[in-house]
Amino acid sequence: MTDSKKEKMSDAKNRILLCALSDPLRDEKSTEMVFDLFEGTGIEVELARSTFEDMTPREKAEEFNQALRAQRYSWIFDLSGGDLANLVLPYIDYEAYANSETYYAAFSDGTCIVNALAACSSKKAALFGLWQQSKAKRVMELIEKGHLEPEIVPLTQEKLPRRAKIFGGNIRCLLKLAGTGRMPDMSGGYLVLESMSAGAFRFSSMAAQLDQCGLFKNIRGVILGRFNRLERECGSRNQALGYMMNILEGYVSEETAFYEAPRLGHLENGEGIWISPTVPMGSREETAALRQATVEPDAKTAENKETGIEDLLASLSEKKDQQEDPNQKESVIDPDEAEESLRRQALAMMGLYAHARANKTPVLRPYGPIVRPAPETENTERTDHSEKTDSENTDPESAAKESAAPAQDESVQNGKAGN
Repeated sequence: MTDSKKEKMSDAKNRILLCALSDPLRDEKSTEMVFDLFEGTGIEVELARSTFEDMTPREKAEEFNQALRAQRYSWIFDLSGGDLANLVLPYIDYEAYANSETYYAAFSDGTCIVNALAACSSKKAALFGLWQQSKAKRVMELIEKGHLEPEIVPLTQEKLPRRAKIFGGNIRCLLKLAGTGRMPDMSGGYLVLESMSAGAFRFSSMAAQLDQCGLFKNIRGVILGRFNRLERECGSRNQALGYMMNILEGYVSEETAFYEAPRLGHLENGEGIWISPTVPMGSREETAALRQATVEPDAKTAENKETGIEDLLASLSEKKDQQEDPNQKESVIDPDEAEESLRRQALAMMGLYAHARANKTPVLRPYGPIVRPAPETENTERTDHSEKTDSENTDPESAAKESAAPAQDESVQNGKAGN
């Protein structure tokens, strides 16, 4: 690497680009709040033409491609959302993204671009809404260290492996990749889902479409982020989780694990997650080594982590050794079937997934009283992306009042499609 290239890459670490590959930005608030966010951080912020000019999808994509090839930026953050992100997909230079030192971050409608980049370039991208943020700390951790570690809580099985293949995001916008050849291969991975505007019927419809696209085949787990409208319709986050799990259980295998990400969604200061074929949710420094690492966990090790399983399997082994009479072979249970049966019994004894499925009662994380944070007046209307704050979605009284009020389709609020 030449000295001039090293110097250029060093400069790029302190420079980001803001763009809008989906709907045009309606006002200057979306960019002004970002400049305020980075004040005093030493990060140089530049604007792509797409943030303030009307451009064709091809023009937007070419501007994006040129920014990648220039090696001028460490990050490109997309401030847009709505409906138009998938129009640029045919024109993106995925090889340029793979070869650049630049990472792309978007949320909401940008889900389709983030997933297409990760799937077509084998390089991670971030599902992260910069326009949601009011505090610089999380943003700086992402820019400087590649740090994105959302809270992910197991609902049915063991903790999410640190080295995980993760795809997904907004459920409606992920489905835009169906039939394009850019839909990620979910096999052996974890599917994260969230939505602002999907109610019960819409979720059922889109879950069926995900199944018909084959996205549930051979996946290891589903991570449920926030579903703003569905949570209001159900009256609580817990009820919404139960509703979604009951639907999804009809499509996934019994071994599929469920998780929740309570701060990943259309929320003020919402968390983000790496979308990646092989790279963990940790820092950028881990990327090179972990790209070579397998994402397939050791099945035996995973089983033995569950208390009691190792002893029960040892017991099974002793019983098989006691079968000494050759004339009794036909009456002996097949070892593989016996081991699987014993594993299920052990899981049921521990009150985990097998027990929950047998009784049709999802194992949900108990929620205590929710403490609403002090209102941040200057940030309550940051952009036209967020229609409800977190507190509006979690307060039981508000949920009850809203469920009694006539439903309003969020997809037409503020003149743009809800996600």
